[in-house]
Amino acid sequence: MAAAIAKARASLPDFWRKFAHHSANEDRFINATVGNTPENVTYVKFGQRIEFEQDQISDWMYYRDGKIVGNFTMRPLLARMPSAEAAHYRAMLAEP
Repeated sequence: MAAAIAKARASLPDFWRKFAHHSANEDRFINATVGNTPENVTYVKFGQRIEFEQDQISDWMYYRDGKIVGNFTMRPLLARMPSAEAAHYRAMLAEP
């Protein structure tokens, strides 16, 4: 997982470049808003916007032609999944 996070962080400049100049076939969004009612933590609330620094980012992703680009931290998990489930998630990736 550490290697996946390192790869994601190393490729952040590419992500920011794509974010600034995306193509029509690429969906982009930045969402740091709490999207549900937290059950185990009390320091955030539903709808709260979270500010963060770039060095706190451990992964990134966007969709190109309906496929996931990035999402490096999911890849190590594929090896631990049942093969049918892993195949399902690999099919979602632009670069399996």
